[in-house]
Amino acid sequence: MRYWFNGDDAQRYGLPAAAVLAHIRYWIERNTHAGDAPCVTQGIKEMVHYLPFLSASQIKRSLSKLESGGAIYRTQSGFDRRATYCLGTESSNAWDEKDEKSGQNDLIDGRIRPVYL
Repeated sequence: MRYWFNGDDAQRYGLPAAAVLAHIRYWIERNTHAGDAPCVTQGIKEMVHYLPFLSASQIKRSLSKLESGGAIYRTQSGFDRRATYCLGTESSNAWDEKDEKSGQNDLIDGRIRPVYL
């Protein structure tokens, strides 16, 4: 079996973390449809199965390193213990962060924006 990872990722995060990041990117690319958030839900045991040259503790450390480095962020799945790993930081993948208080008549350049019905 062949494994691929980015050399820049290996220099920045180390070899194990680069392999884990390449694994996450692969599954996101394979399973994400247009409009979906770039995320994958997988447990440590599943990752050990796909990355047999890394131990569970190496994968956990790599995920922590990637998360603290801003390459990924983690959210918990609702019903199981597996986490969902997403590329980037939460704020970089956030939807439109519009102020909830603003309405249709927002000011644009000091003028009220027209509302077309």
